[in-house]
Amino acid sequence: MSTPSPKLIELLRSRLSAPRFDRYVRAVPGGDHERALALYLWNREASAALFKGLALVEVILRNALADQLEETYGQDWWQPDRANAPPLTSRHRQDIGDALARVARGRSGAPPTGGQVVAELSLGFWRFLLTNTYRGTLWPRALVRAFPYLPGRDRNTASREVAAMNQLRNRIAHLEPIYHLDLRAEHQRLLRITGYICPEIAAWVDRESSVSQVLAARPQLRARRRRRS
Repeated sequence: MSTPSPKLIELLRSRLSAPRFDRYVRAVPGGDHERALALYLWNREASAALFKGLALVEVILRNALADQLEETYGQDWWQPDRANAPPLTSRHRQDIGDALARVARGRSGAPPTGGQVVAELSLGFWRFLLTNTYRGTLWPRALVRAFPYLPGRDRNTASREVAAMNQLRNRIAHLEPIYHLDLRAEHQRLLRITGYICPEIAAWVDRESSVSQVLAARPQLRARRRRRS
C-alpha cells in the first residue's frame, strides 16, 4: 500500500471524524498521524478477521440453542399463545413478536418458518437465554443440552463467555476500536464456545481463521528503545 500524503491523511481524519481518528492518534508514539492511520487500517483488518469467526460461531450457537428449544417445546416453540410455550419473559416474547413482524414484512403474507424466526433474533436474545433468569427453567430443561462438552455443565461459564462474545460482536458491528483488546484471547473464546458445542467444528474454525496472521502484522505502538553503545 502506498504511503498517504499528509493532505490525504487530514482529509481522512476529517471524513472519519476527528474524535474517532484521534483515538488512534493518542495510541501511537508521538501522536504521529501516519502511524495512527496505519493502526486504524490494521484495526479494520483485525475486525474483519475476528468477524469471520464470529459470524460462524453466532449461527452455530443460535442453532444449537434453537434445536434444544424445539426438541423440548415443539418445532413451533416461538409461536405466541401456545399451551406448551417456553417460559419466556415479556421482553423475550416481545423480541419474538418483533422478529415475526420483520419476517411477515418480507414474506408477502406467507406463514413464517422456524428458520426465518431464529435468523431474525439477535445474538443478544440468545445470550440472555443463558442468564440467571432461566437458571431453573430453560437451562436444565433444554439449553444445557446445547453444550454437551461444557465443563461441569456450568451455566455461568456459558453465560459469561457468550456475553463477552456479544460485546465483541457489537464493538465490531459498530466499527469501534478493538486494537486495545487481547484479540488472541478473544479468538480463543470463540473457539471455546464452539468447542462446548462441537470440538471438531471448533478445530476447523481455528484452521480457517486468519487471526494469527493479522495479529503478527500489528503496527508497533511503542517507540523502540535505543540500544546503549
